[in-house]
Amino acid sequence: MEEDHDHEETLGARLIREARLNNYSTSVELVFPKPLTGEELAGLLRALAESMAEGCMKAGAGMIGHIKGRFVAESGVVRVHLVDPKLGAEVFGELRGPVSRGSLAFLAVVQGLEKEVLERIGKEIVQRILGSYR
Repeated sequence: MEEDHDHEETLGARLIREARLNNYSTSVELVFPKPLTGEELAGLLRALAESMAEGCMKAGAGMIGHIKGRFVAESGVVRVHLVDPKLGAEVFGELRGPVSRGSLAFLAVVQGLEKEVLERIGKEIVQRILGSYR
């Protein structure tokens, strides 16, 4: 007897849909006009994650699922993540020296905002925070 595998929508996908979770993601190559120290890069990534969270909450998000980023350069990898806007973003990683360029992957998973609204917020935040470094 053949089992009924009409489960096109997995349990995870159904939970995400019912929880009204949407995501915004982008990848950008950054070139800094003046090399940044690890501390300066951490501040930039923290501002990106916290501004994204603030923008989403102001737009009516029910909660932040996760906001994270990963910056990769020749001198190291630095990550940022935020799960609770009240606690702020945490930055991990280390650079072996100042960084003049690298690639950033950025993702935000948010509850309660339509995909179009989340994408608009994400694009505005990325442009405002990172626009001069692209």
